[in-house]
Amino acid sequence: MSPADRQRAYRKRIRRHQGVLRVVIDLFGFADALIEAGELSEAETQSRNHLEAKAAQIIERWQKSVMRNAEPPSARGKLSSTSTRETKADAG
Repeated sequence: MSPADRQRAYRKRIRRHQGVLRVVIDLFGFADALIEAGELSEAETQSRNHLEAKAAQIIERWQKSVMRNAEPPSARGKLSSTSTRETKADAG
């Protein structure tokens, strides 16, 4: 992926209020759970891209079920690391 492609992908995520999280998990346990739940076949669990895509789908499905009656993001305000730091500084 060229630097220009990465920048386009980054801007697209920002417009969609998306981000990339790095999460450490037990890959074999996660793959086994996906197979048992019928979410992926054994062959599909061999691909990290399939695992990442399915994890994103599961998290999004969970988020929608929890946030069904919540305010839209524009009403809640935007998440930012600066506002979090400022809140911690004000509290301390």
